[in-house]
Amino acid sequence: MSKNPSPAPVAPGASSNIPIWAAILVAVVGLVYSNTLHAPFLHDDFANIVENQGIRNIFPIFGASDGTGFVNRPTIRLSFAINHALGGDSVTGYHILSILIHAASALALFALVLLTLSRSPSLKGRFGGHETPIAFFTALLWAVHPIHTQAVTYLSQRCESMAGLFFIATLYGAALASFGKRPLWGWLVAIPAFFLGLGSKEILVTAPVVVAAWQFLFAPRPLKDTLRRSAPIYAAFLAGILIFAYFQAVAKPTGNSLFYDFDLNRWNYFRTEPEVLIHYLKLAFWPNPLVFDYWWPIERGLGFIPYALVLAAGFLATAFGLYKRHPASFAGVAFFTILAPSSSIIALTTPAVEYRMYLPLAAIVATVAVAAASFVLKRGRKAAIGLFAAASIAALALACTAFVRNLDYKDWYTIWMDTAEKRPDNPRAQENLGVIISDQGDLLGGMARYKKAIAIDSRYTTAYYNVGKSLAMQNRHREAVEYYIKATRLAPGFWRIWLSLGISQCLSGSWDDGVKSFETALRLDPGNPQIMQNLQKARRGPNGQNTGEEPSSVETSQKETSG
Repeated sequence: MSKNPSPAPVAPGASSNIPIWAAILVAVVGLVYSNTLHAPFLHDDFANIVENQGIRNIFPIFGASDGTGFVNRPTIRLSFAINHALGGDSVTGYHILSILIHAASALALFALVLLTLSRSPSLKGRFGGHETPIAFFTALLWAVHPIHTQAVTYLSQRCESMAGLFFIATLYGAALASFGKRPLWGWLVAIPAFFLGLGSKEILVTAPVVVAAWQFLFAPRPLKDTLRRSAPIYAAFLAGILIFAYFQAVAKPTGNSLFYDFDLNRWNYFRTEPEVLIHYLKLAFWPNPLVFDYWWPIERGLGFIPYALVLAAGFLATAFGLYKRHPASFAGVAFFTILAPSSSIIALTTPAVEYRMYLPLAAIVATVAVAAASFVLKRGRKAAIGLFAAASIAALALACTAFVRNLDYKDWYTIWMDTAEKRPDNPRAQENLGVIISDQGDLLGGMARYKKAIAIDSRYTTAYYNVGKSLAMQNRHREAVEYYIKATRLAPGFWRIWLSLGISQCLSGSWDDGVKSFETALRLDPGNPQIMQNLQKARRGPNGQNTGEEPSSVETSQKETSG
């Protein structure tokens, strides 16, 4: 009797029933996100969707979305324009499309892993015919991972999930072109997917590096033949990146956000990101706690060094793995490459957000799943059954966690209260709770939250602004002026603060000061009819009519004051 058990037999019909595996995958994704269909617009959704005039018409395809997060993202703009054409501002249609995009991403990952396991010379034949269930569980575990709730349920982050879909499709097309004698089908998948992905989010500029790493590790030898078959794809990469660079150079800034942190320069951002990346890796394996808005503290000292050393070790291990052409090194390449634009020296306004792990997590899950299968399956049938049972239990646990996490998105109060409880030093969470409480009629309760935000961060502009608004709504205009002035000192380029300041100055009797504030607001936003109307009334002095009314509390803060 042999001491080494024979490889586990192939599950009957494992390869022939691929449509069934795919249908199960889509059904599970739909079930996990079935409780999000009525989740409201949140945070940046107001500027990006509700107020975005650029999505009111499908044509022109490359229509402008200035002042939103969709600038130079025509694919995303078009997807939301289609949503608006079909359902107006009804949130359900937007959620349905976002869920379908996530399901399509899962299917693309399923296809990519299956193709790689089945056709790659470095992996082919190592799994005893279990390639299909391995690919299925890889896609399933990735699709139901609760870290994706932000990318799927928070509608503005369709940018991430749609870019993820086209990124995986690009890689699948390149893989398809690497095998066989007819690379045309691969070209027809990869090239359109790449351009559609570039129109979704900028992370597609990293696709050429990831594709090259995949071909280096998994494509047939000699590599020069693979590169020759993929030449049109790389030509498209070059053309796309040049076009992207041009439009980025001429793009108008969004101009709608206030500073996250006044000391957020490139060096401080670079020092902050090592801990953020370690946090991302921790969430990949233990997704708790999940936070809608971290307001991650900026590192200004040397506290980043231990985290940087861990990442450096991972980077060196990846480089050594590439040198040895070890398949596991692909996860490191994908992780470091895809996160490089958002976790290096480019200082973004939000150092840490969970949706950035949408794509890197796919490489991590695939590597862990394939490594586990490679180790376990050669130990016989019982080991194989145990592996797939463990994968099923893990998928169930992740799916339930994601389903429960989605309940936090059911309304504004729940998601911001959850954020405030998990990140008590987050001034934006306190401010948004204040907005919600004020909108419910409790102006004093709302002011308490705003002042708590100021206590956390004395430079948090919009909290001063909202205290001023609350005081103005109580006809305490002299007190409101003090808070508005503090806000203008912190954000002198925010026209709405000057408008509100001018109104309260006039209503407290300081008409000349009000005129000056309105004139400043008009210089910042020329032609704004609301400013012009108030300026005309202020110039008439106290004998004129009422200077105007403030926008409602929720409208202004929820839509205008994201940091």
